[in-house]
Amino acid sequence: MKALLFLLFISSNAYAENNLHLYSSRLVNTDNDSLLELAVSWKNDSGTGGVTLLKREGVFFKEVSKYSEKNYTPFFVRTGDIDNDRKIELLVGAFDRAIGGRNGFTKKIHIFKIEENSLKPFWFSEREYDDFECVRIGEKNYLLELKKVDGNTSVSIFLWDSFGLWQSHSFISSVPLSIERIHDEILLKGENGKYLEFFELDGKISVRIYGVNK
Repeated sequence: MKALLFLLFISSNAYAENNLHLYSSRLVNTDNDSLLELAVSWKNDSGTGGVTLLKREGVFFKEVSKYSEKNYTPFFVRTGDIDNDRKIELLVGAFDRAIGGRNGFTKKIHIFKIEENSLKPFWFSEREYDDFECVRIGEKNYLLELKKVDGNTSVSIFLWDSFGLWQSHSFISSVPLSIERIHDEILLKGENGKYLEFFELDGKISVRIYGVNK
């Protein structure tokens, strides 16, 4: 996959000037047509990193929008309607300069709106995590966030409200958990073929365990 993305990038003279390190990619349909766009996170040898949105034209992909910063390392890209406005956003996990006058770098989540094929910075937050995804629970979309803590897995679920993500549910699992992506479905995988499923009951988020043959 990375080899294919590299070929897509070097087809543009703008990207051929610097060696690119490609981190993550995700296909996304931003305008509900029959053509998928491709979102790619990258960093070049000069220390500039960014996220690029490419749109398919015939057999090729053409850059339609790019967000980049110096000393910015976007190590993965996720997609989903995180603020429940029926439009897809890009969710980027990144290392970036710490805010508040602190030295060094920290993990962040950056959310980008996609408006008329253009990436628009929408919201960001410093936070510690190992993985995250946008997941559907009941009638709403949430941010599912995993973090390894002393051999356990911390699971947190956040809902967008007004202008920010607010924690709705959390628990600690002594069993190692990981996010598994199968087609469009997001699963929380445990051990021995077991999965955790979130559901809404009486307005509250609950969890149940099921096996492979659900």
